[in-house]
Amino acid sequence: MAYSDKDDILLQIPEEDLAELTDDTDGSTVDDAIVDAMIAKADNQINSYCRGKNTLPFDTDETPRVKDWSVSLAIWNLYKRRVDLAMPDAIETDHDDVITELKGVRDQKIHVNDPESPANTGSFYKGEGELKGRTFTSNAAGTGCLDQYYNGPCE
Repeated sequence: MAYSDKDDILLQIPEEDLAELTDDTDGSTVDDAIVDAMIAKADNQINSYCRGKNTLPFDTDETPRVKDWSVSLAIWNLYKRRVDLAMPDAIETDHDDVITELKGVRDQKIHVNDPESPANTGSFYKGEGELKGRTFTSNAAGTGCLDQYYNGPCE
């Protein structure tokens, strides 16, 4: 089962943009097969970072950040397949942040299946080193988010 779906992507980008990214004829209709393929590619990438350290596949009800990763990577994949379109800076930045988080999973700094992990709760990073004690939340507005795990402490 996929970690995200077309409806999740449509919460992030307008349907007109999704049609332009997937319809190779005239950009007017969303091609569900391409959306599904780009989601599968995103999910495979997530699994490649998490394999051996987590039980796969993830249950996105228990680990909602995984759905966020899937959506972000799928949108990036959709833009990437359109070489004639410029990648929006926000999409590129979001992609880079997701890859940084996935490297944190790979390096066992983020434990996705741990309900106490900052990836799953508003919490303090409980590990060691320079990141210990930083605050994170799953605030949709972006303040105090997990991306601050790598970009600096919460304000």
